[in-house]
Amino acid sequence: MQGILSLALAAILSLQVVPAQSQTTYQAPVIHVYSDTISTYDLAVAIAAIQVQIDCDLFPAWGYRARLSLADGPDEYQFFLTNNLESKPLQKTCHCWGIHGVVSGVPTGYLFLYATNEKDHFIPWSIVMSHEILEMIVDPMGDQKTMISGRGVLLEVGDAVHRHSYSIGNVLVQDFVLPGYYIEGNLGPWDFLHELLGPYPETDDPK
Repeated sequence: MQGILSLALAAILSLQVVPAQSQTTYQAPVIHVYSDTISTYDLAVAIAAIQVQIDCDLFPAWGYRARLSLADGPDEYQFFLTNNLESKPLQKTCHCWGIHGVVSGVPTGYLFLYATNEKDHFIPWSIVMSHEILEMIVDPMGDQKTMISGRGVLLEVGDAVHRHSYSIGNVLVQDFVLPGYYIEGNLGPWDFLHELLGPYPETDDPK
């Protein structure tokens, strides 16, 4: 795994993206990542680890993937790590570590670094970045629902397991639920780390 991470990091630092597997029915989007606070090197290390997570963990489970890039280009998707709230319209609906949705027709995510560093609620920012990017990939518009017991449930793959993470190289990334989580009576597993005790509405929050 360390060797895979090193190759991914080299690709990011040369402003290339890790190529996604060719698919005939699904075109992987490019997510352009921007930060006005995190150094290019630290951001590249996190991007490399999350790219490995996308390709090796998320894609086999969900069938969706994306390519992360530090290079400027036409924004298919965009993701910001910032402390500047003035020009971030989604923040108006969120007092949280991160959020994703649609801005001017573009799937967009934000990570609010000031929130991850609050004394009583500290969380490594790479976990929040992983959380939001995985959710953007599975549900780009932030409004995809599946029917469970007659009601629509949003496909937010990180929310139910937000207390669990794992390492890729030296980078912490977020656990995520599997498709079986949204199937009533499914026998599991329900998340990547096998932490959940049942399908929806089970979560890892303390009872």
